Amino acid sequence: MTAVLDAIRRGAGTSTLWLATLFGITIPVSVAADHIAMVLFLAAWLLSGRIAPVAAAVRDVPVAAAATLLLALLFVGGLWGPGTIAEYTHYLGKDKELLFVALWLPCFVDPVWRRRAIAAFMSMIGIMLVLSYASAFGIFELVGFGRGTDNHTVFKNQITHNYLMAFGAFLFAVRALLPNLATVRRAVFAGVAVLAAINVLTMVKGRTGYVVLVVLAAYLVASRLRWRGRIAVALAGMLAVAALFSMSDKFRDRIDSVVIEARGWKPGTSSTTSIGQRLNFYSTTVGMIARRPLIGAGTGGFEAAYTEQVQGTETPPSKNPHNQYLLVTGQLGVMGLAAFVGLLVVAWRGAVRLPTSLEQDMARGLVLAMATGCLFNSLLLDHTEGTLFCWLLAVLYGGYRRRPVAEVSEPVGLRAP
Repeated sequence: MTAVLDAIRRGAGTSTLWLATLFGITIPVSVAADHIAMVLFLAAWLLSGRIAPVAAAVRDVPVAAAATLLLALLFVGGLWGPGTIAEYTHYLGKDKELLFVALWLPCFVDPVWRRRAIAAFMSMIGIMLVLSYASAFGIFELVGFGRGTDNHTVFKNQITHNYLMAFGAFLFAVRALLPNLATVRRAVFAGVAVLAAINVLTMVKGRTGYVVLVVLAAYLVASRLRWRGRIAVALAGMLAVAALFSMSDKFRDRIDSVVIEARGWKPGTSSTTSIGQRLNFYSTTVGMIARRPLIGAGTGGFEAAYTEQVQGTETPPSKNPHNQYLLVTGQLGVMGLAAFVGLLVVAWRGAVRLPTSLEQDMARGLVLAMATGCLFNSLLLDHTEGTLFCWLLAVLYGGYRRRPVAEVSEPVGLRAP
């Protein structure tokens, strides 16, 4: 009987590795597939009985501890505020992926599994890119999600597609910059990075991707070049943007609309434009936070507090301020904001203890993409972006080392049974 149980545990343990890696394929494609994989992963993890490595991750890896702390605050946040039980469970359920950082992380202690997971994700970005170009060239037509002849998204809506593609362009660029890489492989990675950047800027309407792409490109320039090189690249970039602005009607229209919509916004009125609605969200949420600055309206209390704030104005109620910093502050006050920003800071600072320069750059790029995207969207509330952030934290920080690389030979987690 003992032998049978041991075999079940070993099989379940192996299954957790494959299921955790599978998210590299499902995240860019399907929310339903993500949830199925989560259920299967949890079942396999429980059968494996591997609780000790998860506890070790929370204890030894600051990123896992910070993610768990933020989820714990969201859990406790249901004790106050005007939100209902249904609203509490809704918002908490949206942030459940924070729990999986510690659960997934032990699966990626072995660098083989980290490489497999990253390769799976980059392969799916490549498939998205091929399908998007195929649609643009009229090989076949993609329907749904607002797609059309001027918006060639694949699997996701335009905001999510461009966010994924901007981050994908960064990943391929980082690969292309690796030393000692064969010339052909370097050319392939660089070419895909350029095609992904063009896809973001000229083929899909999501403006969040524009900003994320610029921030990630700026990081690469700043981290790779001296000041003269930075100036040269900055000048070249400005010329490229000017050329793009004059040659691409889609890009120019998207930028022009930002200025027009921002100028047309009036506080306290109902706006039908994307920028006007966001400015309403931001200004109203700031006023809401000013009334509850320390502990916020509680987890699930955002909508009720926001509705109270807009009473007597033309501004409609909202569940989502489309800004993660404002959302977490509105729910948990300054302590929630500190916990979320702390997670980003810990992830950035901890990147130096990852075993390879590639993983370090990927971790910093992930933080920059998340920190930038959260200025315009509540990305922990958005399933794909939030799940990608938590999953890649687990993948990359599976190789986290408690001491500088020269002092140790094993990442944390290997000591756990």
